[in-house]
Amino acid sequence: MALARFCRPLLLASGTLLMGGLLLTGLNMLVIGWSVYAIGYIGLMLALLAVAAANRERMDAWSWFGLVVLFVGLVIGLSSVASIWSAYSETGFAGAPMRLPVDAAPLGYAGELITWAGLAFFALAARGAKVLSGPVAWAFVAASVIGLLAAFRALAPMYWVLAILIVALVVLWMGAAMAAHAGAARDAETEAA
Repeated sequence: MALARFCRPLLLASGTLLMGGLLLTGLNMLVIGWSVYAIGYIGLMLALLAVAAANRERMDAWSWFGLVVLFVGLVIGLSSVASIWSAYSETGFAGAPMRLPVDAAPLGYAGELITWAGLAFFALAARGAKVLSGPVAWAFVAASVIGLLAAFRALAPMYWVLAILIVALVVLWMGAAMAAHAGAARDAETEAA
């Protein structure tokens, strides 16, 4: 699958854009921040598909099911991101209070619930199938728990930012680990030749 070839660049780009979007939003550059975040969000969707494509021989039925649930949540959540971006673009570039995807009607709660539950399910299933390493999977599960608690107000809403930051850092970590793995494989091939 052609998407598998772009797995590492998609992981690195989406993680960087998600972090950049969070940073710009935190600096109260809301329209620009949510624009960058939206691009990273779409990149994350492609990166997760690329991870599955690169590991398709190891992906089992549970991993595919978890990825489908996660992807459905991300697609629903995309409407929340678009709604927030639209609201900020109408009010101007700065000065408005920060909104979270859970606050975006009509699908905010559904998108957050399905996305975070899907991420945890996919992470655990992919860990069992040896698609994701243990630390990556458990970091995704931790982000899911924090994200769910923040989305449903058991934690302060700003913990949602922490959950997204964890996801972005883990995605960057996955991309960097792929580079290290590819470099080790290339060194092994050079020694064998």
